[in-house]
Amino acid sequence: ASTSASFNGSTSVSNSTALASSASAPALNSASSTASASSSSATTTSATAKLLKQKKRISSGSTITLSLTDPTTNKISLTTPSERRSTRIKGRQMKITANLLLLAGQHLQSLNKFLESWKFLNVSSDHLWMGSCLEGIAVCLSILKCNSLECNFQTSSLLTTIIGSKGKKLLSAGSSPLATPRNSMMGNITGSDSHGGAATVDSTRLNSEQIWLAYSLTDLVTILLGKAINLYELSRGDGEDCAPSMVYCDSILRYMKFHTVNLITRGGLTARDNDVVCAFVRGQPITEKLYNYSQSQLAYWSKEEIYKLGKKISQIRIKDLDMTSQCKIHSCLASIFGDLGYDRKRAFSLRQLLISVIAEINSDASSLILTSDPVQLLAFLNSILSTYGLDRSPETANSDLYSHSRWPQIHKSLILLCINLCEKLQCQQELVYLKSLLLTRYLDTLTDNEQCLLLADLKRINSEYDVNVFHFDPFVVRSVTVVPPSNGPMKQQQQQKPAGKTEKSDSPFIYNPFDKKKDSRDVYLVQDEYVEFQISVQNPFAFVLEITGIELLGFEVLKSHFSVPAKTLATVSIMTKPLQPGQREVEEIKIKTFNFSTCGFPIVKSLRREIMNKCKKLLTVSTDTVWNQYQQNMSTANISQIAQTSKVRLQIIPSQPSLQITKPSSQLLLLEGQTMSTSITLRNSSRVPINHIQFHINDSTVPTLQEILVQDKELPHSEIYEIEYFIHKKAIAVKNPVTEIKPGEEITLDLQVIGKRGMEFAMLAIDYGYKSAQMKDTFARRLEHRVVAIVNPSLELAGCDVIELDNCDSIDPKKGELWRYSQQQTEQNKSLRWVLFSLDLRNTWNKFLTVKLSYDSYCVTDVIVPLETKRFIIPIPKFLLSTPIDRIPSLSNKQYIASKLTKAEDQFLRESFWYRERILSKLTGQWFFDGSEGAAGSIEFRGIRLSQKMLSMIKTERVSLAIELKDVPYSKTGALYIINTEETFTVCVTVKNNSDTVISGILRNVPSVSTTAALEKRLLYNGALQHIITDGVQPGQEYVFQISAIVLEKGEYEWGALLDLNEVVAGESVVGLKWPLRLRAM
Repeated sequence: ASTSASFNGSTSVSNSTALASSASAPALNSASSTASASSSSATTTSATAKLLKQKKRISSGSTITLSLTDPTTNKISLTTPSERRSTRIKGRQMKITANLLLLAGQHLQSLNKFLESWKFLNVSSDHLWMGSCLEGIAVCLSILKCNSLECNFQTSSLLTTIIGSKGKKLLSAGSSPLATPRNSMMGNITGSDSHGGAATVDSTRLNSEQIWLAYSLTDLVTILLGKAINLYELSRGDGEDCAPSMVYCDSILRYMKFHTVNLITRGGLTARDNDVVCAFVRGQPITEKLYNYSQSQLAYWSKEEIYKLGKKISQIRIKDLDMTSQCKIHSCLASIFGDLGYDRKRAFSLRQLLISVIAEINSDASSLILTSDPVQLLAFLNSILSTYGLDRSPETANSDLYSHSRWPQIHKSLILLCINLCEKLQCQQELVYLKSLLLTRYLDTLTDNEQCLLLADLKRINSEYDVNVFHFDPFVVRSVTVVPPSNGPMKQQQQQKPAGKTEKSDSPFIYNPFDKKKDSRDVYLVQDEYVEFQISVQNPFAFVLEITGIELLGFEVLKSHFSVPAKTLATVSIMTKPLQPGQREVEEIKIKTFNFSTCGFPIVKSLRREIMNKCKKLLTVSTDTVWNQYQQNMSTANISQIAQTSKVRLQIIPSQPSLQITKPSSQLLLLEGQTMSTSITLRNSSRVPINHIQFHINDSTVPTLQEILVQDKELPHSEIYEIEYFIHKKAIAVKNPVTEIKPGEEITLDLQVIGKRGMEFAMLAIDYGYKSAQMKDTFARRLEHRVVAIVNPSLELAGCDVIELDNCDSIDPKKGELWRYSQQQTEQNKSLRWVLFSLDLRNTWNKFLTVKLSYDSYCVTDVIVPLETKRFIIPIPKFLLSTPIDRIPSLSNKQYIASKLTKAEDQFLRESFWYRERILSKLTGQWFFDGSEGAAGSIEFRGIRLSQKMLSMIKTERVSLAIELKDVPYSKTGALYIINTEETFTVCVTVKNNSDTVISGILRNVPSVSTTAALEKRLLYNGALQHIITDGVQPGQEYVFQISAIVLEKGEYEWGALLDLNEVVAGESVVGLKWPLRLRAM
């Protein structure tokens, strides 16, 4: 407020003499023509009378008498118009003389002259000059009061006449100024006596000296200026001596300024304080000291009364005045309203001042620039903008975002007004900020044409002047996405779990779906290798957004010139190159638009919700200007309070090598089980060596097998294992794996391709990279090569079966390699029991195939005709697994899921799986062509399935009984022993413990005869048929029981055996002899 007051220079002068000049000069200037006429009419009275008759009509029949000799009443009576004119001229001349004396510093003489001139002017009803005279009297009294000078009145009764009429009383200082209604012109004036008493004073009974002592300066000035303004209002109706608008307004402004200073200082004008007087007389800023000035015993006007006085100025057509007068009125009103705390009224007055100034300023504004301080002018503009609320920061503060646009149209018009003034003043930097401010905050109020014009102006200023122009949308960047490189590096796992084993966890939950990790692949960027960024950019404006530069910290950007259509959200792609390895967080993108200044913009996700704060926020005075604050907001783009921002985290690893295939492999055609060789040539085309190489193999059958696993959820565990087996079966083997490839080096990899059923191609994936000693993790790229290999079927497993040898009486012991092999193995280990495993193989190829099968040391070879099936018999000894009911493993490390089968079915499934695995581990087969072709391959036996019957034949019982005949000559026909009657023979029963626990029980021999004859008469035995095994049979040990007997009569006999166990073993309490001893006595 003080700055504006100092700028407009409303009523400020340098000293008391200047105060007198400012009080009298308006009256002199306004009546200059009249004064000149009066001076010339002193010599030519008749000419003056004629001129007055033409300008002013005097009522006919009026009589005016003039008497200047009554010393008691001081009344003047006029009888003729010429006397009235002479009196008016004399009063005006005396008033001019008083003005001159006042300017000369003769304050007391000037006061007496003003009083004397008022007497003549009052008689002639010269309201204009009377008002000016009263202002002169007020100035003289103020000077005398403020300087504590004594007053010697020559006309003591005139001041009494001017101050008040009979019956008018002044209120004491003890009464409240708001308690009694007051007329600002002629009503009761609040005052005080010199002693601060409460007694009332009748002004008509006091002379001038008593009034001088009884009245305070506030009372005197209030009465005199109030009467002066009232007289000016009366003169407004006079067509000749009408008070000029500027004189009338200036008097009201001085009156308002006087009461404003008196209100702020709480009556401090009466205290003769130099600071208070300087605030009113010289227009110095009102300091904090004056606001805290306390004179509680004195009365003063209220803010409302002062403001009501200022409404009189609104009745004047100020726009018809000259520019200087308009500036003076508006600036003075702004200063007064600022002192009173009416900031919006002050801003409105300053806005009107701007409108008046801009209308009169020339286009170059050179005169204004030379005579004014641009810093003060800009501070003046900032004061107006701040008052209207433009000092808020809606682009950075959440509280301002939802409250700044209460008056958007008013703000827009005010900014356009300031822009117009800045254009006149050639303040280019502030002009840029104000135009940008319109585009940033008030885009909705601008038309498309206005937006384009603002942009054109900003471009022109940026090209012609050295100013900073920032982009006007802090939310220009909406998202940033990194496009994963086509062959980017991957982080290698430190340890891989072996197949068939699952990870153990201490968690009590078997399966927790919330612990499942997201299948997300991290993106790793490589130093000095190009990567693509996709930036989503918004353009809410009506013009095309030209992006002339994009910068990314730590990256080299190749292309950075783009165009975004109007009112769209577009995506621009830039190619960048990381310069240094390490962790990076992209928080902002530096963008340059229209060749303006580069500014960093954060990545905006969405606006934050409005924060509802019920507590009233205290207004704080900003020490910075509106445009500097806006410039700081746009240059820093700190929008974290109003928007949710995001970050893009990047991992940049050191430079990695690049491996290329210079010579691929050739296409292959092979049969199922056949192996063929091929090769590929690799070259390290980078300047970084390769010291980390891993091979991964896949083929075309894997997706189909994986789809079966996904679709069929009811597959038994054994079938799942078979599918996973073929998934993990490698179709390619690298014969010469390498561990390092130097820069620029070429190597050749020899590959061996294995024909899998249904395979069309095999995929060789090479993970390679460079790991230094400083790197904690290993990163590798993947190079994939497809080996085209079409596989045709060769041999198929048509079926399989198991035959127990003990039940095959038709086998000729004298013929066949099969029997000879079995007999040799039995002689070495008499406890062996044999079964025959039959395999039916079909030749699906169009040529003869020679097949060779082997099991342990047994081998059989035969030729299969095309499209025919042949059976192969292989002897397999019975065996017993120690853990036949273990869980079926999972090659994919999947969690074990309990089966829905019954306990017996699940046990059979497990036993058949493990017995089958034992057979497949020893059974091998090869096929090959006869002749010069030399092609060969292996036979896949994974199609073998064991039934319940086949499984019972293959496995050995946990507790088994065997019986044989000793100590007698016999012959054998098949399973029948032939002996002679009346010859003693020994029956040997062997109990073998194949379990892992000690067994004991009662062994029972059960002989029988085929006829109905009594056994006791035909068969005699020595001893007891039942025997108790007291010591028990240890695991893996045998217990032999012998009993001698003799056959008395011819016939056929059977000798069986039973073992009653004391403990249940493998679910059985009684073990019987499967094949009893058959005898024929001759």
